[in-house]
Amino acid sequence: MSIQRAEQLLVSIESSIRNAESHRATVGLLDFIRDYTLYEEDLLESIELRKRYNSSRELGKSDISAEEAAPLLADCDRLFQKIKAYSYTELEQELLSRYPTEPLIYAEDLEKSYPNQKKFKLGPVSTVLKPGEITGIVGENGNGKTTLLRILARLLSFDKGQLLYSFNEGLSQSDYEVKHNIAYIPQRLEKWNGTLQENLRYAATIHGIHGHDNDLAVEYVIHRMGLSNFAHLGWSELSSGYKLRFELARMLVWSPKVLVLDEPLANLDINAQQWLMQDFKHLAASLKNPVSIVMSSQQLHEVENVADNIIFLRNGSSDYSGGAKTFMEDRSHNVFELSGNFTINQLQEIFKTEGGCSCAESGLSVTLRTPRETSSSEVLTKLIAKGYTLHYFRDISTSTKQLFHL
Repeated sequence: MSIQRAEQLLVSIESSIRNAESHRATVGLLDFIRDYTLYEEDLLESIELRKRYNSSRELGKSDISAEEAAPLLADCDRLFQKIKAYSYTELEQELLSRYPTEPLIYAEDLEKSYPNQKKFKLGPVSTVLKPGEITGIVGENGNGKTTLLRILARLLSFDKGQLLYSFNEGLSQSDYEVKHNIAYIPQRLEKWNGTLQENLRYAATIHGIHGHDNDLAVEYVIHRMGLSNFAHLGWSELSSGYKLRFELARMLVWSPKVLVLDEPLANLDINAQQWLMQDFKHLAASLKNPVSIVMSSQQLHEVENVADNIIFLRNGSSDYSGGAKTFMEDRSHNVFELSGNFTINQLQEIFKTEGGCSCAESGLSVTLRTPRETSSSEVLTKLIAKGYTLHYFRDISTSTKQLFHL
């Protein structure tokens, strides 16, 4: 982490304001001021700006209208110019000096079997969860994703291996210490009573946040998570997407060190998925309250866009566990998914002159494997030259999606 992080974030916020990106501008200001709080009045003003944005955005809309955005962005710019004038060097040095550098969870060769399910066994699986990083657990249904998540969250025992937790300097195995620092959100959410705001206040209270600090923490998380218009509502009045946002808010209000999520994208539309994944990236990267996020999902493309690490499970075993950006970096081949008005035989005919090429059916598309020297542009050029029309094309050479085809 560089000492120029604050300057980089300020550039990003200014760009959002100039490009009239109201969501990014209000979130950026709110997150920046929360991390680099100099004056509470600045935080309160940024909360109010985010609240105005949430109150103006209609359900199903990706952003607010230009007429509503103009005065909001003008106020964002005014606040931005104010905080831009502050000096952040000493504050950032202090935050970096306190930033945790050790892994929060260290898992080595974890194994779990069930006596009544002789065909299934999890493991061995190894991983390291670090503050500020997102780890995605992917694989087909029934391959052990939920089992692994529950083990990491200390909700399920394991048979073999080693699982260590490091919170507040030093290793800890106490249930209290672990559960006080790990938040777990299952795929099936439990019904709650009362209003959304009342539940958030209660969650903050039981984690030792009282009085004015409780009010501020709840206000921040309600508006940060886009719940401004729903704070007075109960369980039955929320959609599945907003129920998930509430669960996230209920965990984030007390600043856990690890956030464990089981299929958080399962019941969301594509726009909601993209906004939520971006929220995860911002929340994990907080300098004051960094979070290690570990999540399972079948939305592989969305996960790989934000994940620092990937664990790919097949039949309970880990086919890959490591950096998302380093997967297949030493590969000898490229892999493409494509479909169009051609048959697999016609595709094989086009690439038969290139040694090492092969094709295979993959549901509604075809998987094309080529030497690494064959680029995606060359593949497209050859198909277009033959007069074929492409309906779908994706380079998965560095994506764990290709493991589904093995």
